[in-house]
Amino acid sequence: MKPDAFTGTGKVFRFTLAQMLKSKANRRALIIVFLIALLSSPLFSLIQGGSGSGSSVSVIYVQNQTSLSLNGLRDYLAEEGFGDVTVKTDLPEDLKNEAALRLARTAAGLQVEIIGSTERSYYAAEAAASYLRRQLLLEAGVSQEDTKLLQPAGTDIVYASDPVSPAPQGAAPAADGSGISDEPTEVPSESGLSGAYTVQLGFSVLLIMISMISVSFVIRSVIEEKTSKLVDLLLVSVKPGALLLGKVLASLLYSLLYFSLMLCGAVLSLKIFGLFMDLSGVTDYLSNILKLDLAPDVLLVLLVSSLLGLLIFGILSGLSGAGCSSVEESGGAMSLCMLLIMGGYMVSIFSMITGVPESGTATVLSIIPVLSMFTAPTLYMYGAVSIGTIAIGWLAELVLAFLLILLAGRVYSSLIIYKGKRLGFGQILRLAAGKEAGK
Repeated sequence: MKPDAFTGTGKVFRFTLAQMLKSKANRRALIIVFLIALLSSPLFSLIQGGSGSGSSVSVIYVQNQTSLSLNGLRDYLAEEGFGDVTVKTDLPEDLKNEAALRLARTAAGLQVEIIGSTERSYYAAEAAASYLRRQLLLEAGVSQEDTKLLQPAGTDIVYASDPVSPAPQGAAPAADGSGISDEPTEVPSESGLSGAYTVQLGFSVLLIMISMISVSFVIRSVIEEKTSKLVDLLLVSVKPGALLLGKVLASLLYSLLYFSLMLCGAVLSLKIFGLFMDLSGVTDYLSNILKLDLAPDVLLVLLVSSLLGLLIFGILSGLSGAGCSSVEESGGAMSLCMLLIMGGYMVSIFSMITGVPESGTATVLSIIPVLSMFTAPTLYMYGAVSIGTIAIGWLAELVLAFLLILLAGRVYSSLIIYKGKRLGFGQILRLAAGKEAGK
C-alpha cells in the first residue's frame, strides 16, 4: 500500500458528518427516535400489564433467633434502592413476591438463610443479610466505617433449597471453617438461566441495535453520494480507500450520537414516568447491571471490542452499498452484514446459556473477528479469558479491517461508477481478483 493511500480521510470524514447533521430527514428521524425512547417506559409497563410483572418487593420477613436489632433495616433497604419495604417478623408459609431471611446463632457464629421467590426479592433479602452482617460487626465493637470494609468471619450464608429460589453456584460455606466461601456466586435469574447469560443477552441486544443503525447509515450514505455524482468530485482529491474509510468513520460517529440520543430518551423516560408509574420490571434489570463489576479495564475491553467490530461492519456495508445503483437496493446490500450480526448474536447468547464456557471455548470465542465483539467483554468480565487473549482478538480484527480497506482501494473507484444490477460481495471479490490479474 502506498504511503498516501489514506490521504484525505479526515477531509471526507468532516464533509460527510457535516452533510449528515445538516440533513432535514436525519433531524426528523432523530426527533422521532427521541420521542419513541421517551415513551419506552410507559409502553414497557403496559406490555407487562402495568405492574412490572409483580416483581416489586413490599415486605421482607425476618425470622430472627438472635439478639441483632432490626430497627435500621427498613431505612437501609430504602437507601439500597428497594423503596418503602415493610419489615415483618412472622414468616408465612407461602411467599409470593416477598423476601425472607432466617437468622440463627450456631457454633460457627451467625447463620443467615436467604429466601427469594423472584430475582428482585432475592436481591432484597441479600441486601438485608448484608445489613445484618454489618450489625454483627458493630456488636463485636468494630466501628461503623470499618463495617463497610470488613466481612465478618463466622457468618454462615445458606441459600434456601426451595424450588422457587435455587441455590447459586458456589454458595456453600468455605472449607476452612470461616463460614464464608471464596468461590464466586452467580445469582440465579427468575428463568433459572445463568447470570452470565443475562449479561450477555443484554449486551448483545444493545450491540445489535447500534450495529444495525451503523450499517444502515453507511449504506445509505454511500448510495446517496453515488447517485448524486458528488463522489466523482471527491475522487479527484482523495484515494478510493481513504474516501470509503472517511465515510465509514463519519457514519459510525453519527450512529453513536443517534444511539446516545436514544439512551438519553430512555433515561429521561425512567426518571419522568417513574414518578407515578410502577417501572420495577425495568429498574430490576438495570439494578442488576449496575451491580456488575465494570472496572476500567472491563470498560476498555467493551469499548475497543465494540468499536473494532463496528469498523468491520462499516467497511463491509460501505463496499456492499457501492455495489448498488439505487436506494431501493439497499435492503439486499445489508444482507451480508445482517447475517454476520445475527450469527454473532446467536452464538454469543447460546454459548452463555449454561454459564461461562470453559477456557478453550472462551479463547476461541474471544479471538474470532466479528464474533469476539459480542463475546469478549462478557468473557473477560467473568475471568474466562486474559487481557492477552483479548489483545489477540483485537489484532485479528485490525488485520481483517486492514484487508477490507485494501480491497476497497482496489475496487471502490470502479464500484462508484458502476450502473446495473446490484453486485453481491462475491462479485466484488471477483472484481478485485480480476484487477489483480490484469496488472
